[in-house]
Amino acid sequence: MEAGRAWQGLGKKGTRKQFCSRLVAQAYAANGFDLVKNTDFCTPNELLKSVKLVEVVDATVDVTDEEYQTWQTHPSGLDLMRQSTNHILNGARKIDKSIQHLSDVDKLVLEHPEHDETIMQLYVESGYLHVWETGHEINPWHYDPKLMEDLGSRQPNDVRWYCKSTLSEGSRTDNRYVTNANTYQYYQSMRPRQTIVMLTAFYHMLAENHVNRLDVAEDWLTRHP
Repeated sequence: MEAGRAWQGLGKKGTRKQFCSRLVAQAYAANGFDLVKNTDFCTPNELLKSVKLVEVVDATVDVTDEEYQTWQTHPSGLDLMRQSTNHILNGARKIDKSIQHLSDVDKLVLEHPEHDETIMQLYVESGYLHVWETGHEINPWHYDPKLMEDLGSRQPNDVRWYCKSTLSEGSRTDNRYVTNANTYQYYQSMRPRQTIVMLTAFYHMLAENHVNRLDVAEDWLTRHP
């Protein structure tokens, strides 16, 4: 409904609900870049015409038919994350129709312990806790020095780009996984919940995986300056 109002030019002040162009505009605005006049109500066309955006040249690469077919067999982490998140949100909305984001689900669990077991089961059933495994399946060399060395001997430029970009994602102690783990640990100290314990352990595990990726990438760059 609010996306439709954006196309009609009728929107003024938005709610917490999201649609694609609003999310993009608000994300840029949160980092100091106002791409459009009204970040609550904007269309993809308005974003396209924003003078603050420039076209990225050579943003695609050609692949062979064989490479294309191989990628078609890989699971999509983005699709799996969207599906699992929707499963959690849809289940939680049967309890509280106002829920929009996973942060609302956290609030529900913290304020209503009688729903703790139900929410924990939604996370388990959704597959949310296993989406990260897709990255290991598609790119095991991110986590294995020997596999990275083998690939680097054939594609040194690609591996070097990956390693440098990985090291720019956040330090071993300051990254989104550590931030999330600390947040849930704080929640747990205030209002113990099974769901919160599970998510705390989950993000600690992801933080350890991130450290492993950094170690492997840093090691390769050290040996291949």
